[in-house]
Amino acid sequence: MAVQRGDFSRLIGVMVWVMDYNKFGIRLLPEDARATWNLSRLVTNFTEKVLLMTGWVNKFRCAFRGLGFGIAGQSSFYVHIPVAISVLVLAALLKCSAVQWCVLILCIALVWSLELMNSAVELLARGLCDHQNPWVGKALDTAAAAVLVGSIGSAVIGAIVFATQIF
Repeated sequence: MAVQRGDFSRLIGVMVWVMDYNKFGIRLLPEDARATWNLSRLVTNFTEKVLLMTGWVNKFRCAFRGLGFGIAGQSSFYVHIPVAISVLVLAALLKCSAVQWCVLILCIALVWSLELMNSAVELLARGLCDHQNPWVGKALDTAAAAVLVGSIGSAVIGAIVFATQIF
């Protein structure tokens, strides 16, 4: 069965009528003079929603690509990943409560996020400065200090959570 000229516009007209009648409370009949305007408005709204969704897909694509950039070549993740896995295994063995699980996962996410921000600062510094710059060095040291503070705080929180489960 071949598609005839006008089939698409009739299909769109039926879809517009059904959508307008059921969702918007506007009854759109084919003889209605506003049909063309309503159809263009519907297509415009639909197109904007598709572009908005595409924008979100692109944001997630960029975020996962950034995750790869942040992890690649960073030796600190060779420590963070095994430590995170061991924390999760220990939490399962000690049968931690839901709140304790949330706290531990939040601590892991905090340390990883700080490490990714540190990686972002390092990548930015490499891209902007070819020579030794004391201000860039201070920024890199400060970003590394943020990871250190977050890691120490998370280790203390993890020790408290596990101590309450063991004792």
